[in-house]
Amino acid sequence: MDFFEILGYVASFIVLISIAVKNVKRFRWINLCGASSFVVYGLSIGAYPIAAMNSIIVFLDIYFLYQIYNRKDYFDINEELEGHEFFIKRFFDFYGDEIKRYFPEFSFDQITSPKLILVSRNINPVGLFVYEKDLDSRSIIIHLDFACPDYRDTKNFFYLLQEKIEDFKREGHVRFVSKSSSPDHIKYLERVGFKRSISGDRYELPL
Repeated sequence: MDFFEILGYVASFIVLISIAVKNVKRFRWINLCGASSFVVYGLSIGAYPIAAMNSIIVFLDIYFLYQIYNRKDYFDINEELEGHEFFIKRFFDFYGDEIKRYFPEFSFDQITSPKLILVSRNINPVGLFVYEKDLDSRSIIIHLDFACPDYRDTKNFFYLLQEKIEDFKREGHVRFVSKSSSPDHIKYLERVGFKRSISGDRYELPL
């Protein structure tokens, strides 16, 4: 098996992985890598139809990625929620497995005084933020910061921060606090600015 044959298998595997990805942005990036590999493979073995078709796919992936990164979303939040609403129950049912994956310790019933914020983008409900106010430590304890797969970036959190930070500060709160055992969630926390506490048992973000 020579190098170019291996390249063809690798390109096929990358494209296969992209098809299994739920997040649209991640799909486009992985598919771009696979299509680019096929362009090199096609040109290397003289299979010009393969190279031409995948060149078009490369162009389309780049175009849609440009659209994704330059899209201006309309955000909104709904704070008039208590957790027993029909939609919220269906949200937990539909995304239950994913919520358990990223927030394995989360249990809505075990939170003493939960506050809910539903984040919408372009009229679509895409994120749910569940927290508590700890007056003793002057902290906002985040129990859940979940986003639907197609909107799984940092924009939801930063919009929420922009809308609520002054309210939280006026109430005397000085930090966000989040505990996590999920590697994927920890990466997200670090991306939005959280730092591991000195005790090492939680992540904190000063307000």
